[in-house]
Amino acid sequence: LRHLIELLGKEAFFGTMSDSIKNFRRRILEADMKSGAEEEIVRLESDRDCIRIVTAHASKGLEYGIVLCPTLYFDKADIKTSKDDCITFHDVNAKPALRFGEAEKSELLAANMEELSDRSRLLYVALTRAVHRIYLPIGSKGTCSALAWLLHSEADESVTDFDARLKNLDAGAIAKDMETLAAGSSGSISFVEDVFTLTNGNSDSMPFANVKQTEADLSLCKRPLIPSGLRMTSYSALTAGLHNSKSIESRAASDEPHEILPGAVSSEIPGGRITGNVMHEICEQLSDPSIESIYEQTKKSVGSNKVLANKADSISMLLHSAFNCRLDPEKFSLTDVWKSGTRSTEMEFFFPVNEINPQQIFEAIRNDSPTLITSAFEVPVQIHGFLKGFMDLVFRYGGKYYIADYKSNTLPSYSQDVLDESIAKENYYVQCCIYALALHRFLKLRCGNSYDYETQFGGVFYLYLRGMNGSGDGVWFRKPSLSLIENLSAIFSTGGSL
Repeated sequence: LRHLIELLGKEAFFGTMSDSIKNFRRRILEADMKSGAEEEIVRLESDRDCIRIVTAHASKGLEYGIVLCPTLYFDKADIKTSKDDCITFHDVNAKPALRFGEAEKSELLAANMEELSDRSRLLYVALTRAVHRIYLPIGSKGTCSALAWLLHSEADESVTDFDARLKNLDAGAIAKDMETLAAGSSGSISFVEDVFTLTNGNSDSMPFANVKQTEADLSLCKRPLIPSGLRMTSYSALTAGLHNSKSIESRAASDEPHEILPGAVSSEIPGGRITGNVMHEICEQLSDPSIESIYEQTKKSVGSNKVLANKADSISMLLHSAFNCRLDPEKFSLTDVWKSGTRSTEMEFFFPVNEINPQQIFEAIRNDSPTLITSAFEVPVQIHGFLKGFMDLVFRYGGKYYIADYKSNTLPSYSQDVLDESIAKENYYVQCCIYALALHRFLKLRCGNSYDYETQFGGVFYLYLRGMNGSGDGVWFRKPSLSLIENLSAIFSTGGSL
């Protein structure tokens, strides 16, 4: 609809609105809009809302709202027996071994455990792709797959013994194992029988068209505490349970357009995730902030993208303006930072988290800055392991260290009031404080006693690139208090506040 309004607006530029509507209608009816003009191409910037069919290998590192894994339970491992002519395994010295002829029992055990271990690692990838929910069809007969091993194996049971026992495992025993698992999951796992029936136990003939209608709650699961040892988490995972948060995928693509700003260069540039990624890449790869270098890098980053192919000039002008905009209240620009030469792009941080509930973090931040975190807290999950993330830009200028995060969001305006609202709505201030803590810990480690937060930590910039036109708009700055940073550090380290 927004695309059609934009096209109609261009028609209206050449005549009255009434004539423009008539002409626009005529062109649609006569299919005259197949001219191939770039502005008339349907803007399908992402397949995020489409059903995607991918292999477990290809899904590594990605996230999907709802995941269906129809064949995991039936993906039988290649179990070796003494009848096999050749097997591969690692010997007691961890060296690769190849056995021809009849293998010893210990060698068969090693080969089968390696086979199941490889499949279990791939199973882990498949099981951890879902943001909200994952569906796993379970058969009425046991199959020696990695998922079956996870669900039905007994303590100290060998793969060979498990495979033999599984052949005698009936539907009742399988259902009992599933019900026991669901009962101990505090509501995060449910088991529904007879959703569909396998034909002759063949996973290739699953009649998914005959799936019965069930009342499934597809809202965000409140993922209760499941003891699972160490885990990796991030800012996105920490904020996933906030009441007014969008889904992780939506939040990752939060650069959706809100309102077109008439007359602004940014209004010529489409909104969306792809545009945001391109702008981030330009800023990351740019070595010289001159307009010529920005334009060359923009052409490289845009590449063959059909939506942005004719927008290199507009993007270059926008970013050149942003790089020369004064970063209030510190009175320097990104161009000054680039010329100083002391900067790091996409700086990774990684530190341990000791059994915390994210609510502790949000409460600490909210008590310090109540207007910048307004979400309700519904995050029952416990986190123990590591926190990982990347900061767009870390730099030193005037003897102080700063963090900058680029935003390509399209907002109604870029005044400080609107930016404050955006920061609170998207929970960016939680991210801001985590970034500040990460850099603070890094500087303490690297500089030792010579480092002082109050005098050497400059603060955090959120740079809304579309609004940085030199008027002071588009730049959001905050330096979290030392007491808040120390409190957060204590929470992450000990699971409690100071």
